[in-house]
Amino acid sequence: MEGLEAGTYRYVYQKHSLEPLQAGERRVDLAQAALGQQMVAQAPLSIVVAAIFERAARRYGKRGVSYTFIDVLLSIVPG
Repeated sequence: MEGLEAGTYRYVYQKHSLEPLQAGERRVDLAQAALGQQMVAQAPLSIVVAAIFERAARRYGKRGVSYTFIDVLLSIVPG
């Protein structure tokens, strides 16, 4: 990624910006957490999405999990 230092960032949707959390290369650690997938270690950029399914389930019941996945896909897939 040009113009972006290696590190861990948080996306701040209100500002449509990145907030630095930790400087330095973390691809090897992320690849290990992804069950040793080497493509993760070689990727120029990885987007990691975290969700708390219980929040959606409180409101939508069993459908909450599906809605969470749909929300994530709509957030990262262009168009």
